[in-house]
Amino acid sequence: MTRERLYKDKLALITGGASGLGLALANELAARGATPILMDIQHADTPHRLEIADTTDAEALAIVIEKIKSEHGRIDIAIANAAIDLTGEAHQLTAEDWRAIINTNLIGATNLIAATYPDMVARHEGQLILISSGAGLIGFPFGTPYTASKAGLIGLGKALHAEAATHGVTVNVACPPILDTPLLTTGKAKPGIDRPAFIGSLAKTPMSAENAAKHILSPRNSRKLLQIFPLQLRLAHAASSLFSPLGGLIRKDIITKFNQHGRK
Repeated sequence: MTRERLYKDKLALITGGASGLGLALANELAARGATPILMDIQHADTPHRLEIADTTDAEALAIVIEKIKSEHGRIDIAIANAAIDLTGEAHQLTAEDWRAIINTNLIGATNLIAATYPDMVARHEGQLILISSGAGLIGFPFGTPYTASKAGLIGLGKALHAEAATHGVTVNVACPPILDTPLLTTGKAKPGIDRPAFIGSLAKTPMSAENAAKHILSPRNSRKLLQIFPLQLRLAHAASSLFSPLGGLIRKDIITKFNQHGRK
């Protein structure tokens, strides 16, 4: 199926859409003939319609989605992209730190699903795209709540995919590498941690949000449950799944880089 036919005339709702990967996905969808509607907690200057809502507030989210459906009749594609991050050692984290990240990254996605998926089932068509991360595959130290939330999205996507397929609904879980988005600079860190230096040690050249969006929305990837990219990440995941000590070596290397670059 061509890129134009796959998304032409579809209505797509993207959470965390005001910047970064969310905005790149919106631009790519628009280029493919879709109508993107963005949702975010803050205003931004974008060429697309932007609704202000907090995805962790299920009631507020449902109100906005009902308004969109009353205007357009349906939501064809729902993309759970909203995310926050915090760099720190686990013993530094408070219960509120854990709650804020998991509520935004994981519970926010379930709120989006609850508000959009039943209609897709009723129509026997639709697409849910959950934006996870390589961190959810490998298990990155010093970002444990983020890793937990992204791993949760992978488990959620796997389980939901099996159900959704019986109703004609597609579920994708995208697992990109570290991306060059505002989250790199706006992500918070605990005292004594140099987040930019640490992240820079993990990814010398982060992938652009535009390239990630093209991959996620590529017709050849539209039916894949897990979209793991680029090739290096896919190979690392496959190898560590087959040989578990490799995953330990990867995490040990992350700890070494943290001690070299992440401490102020």
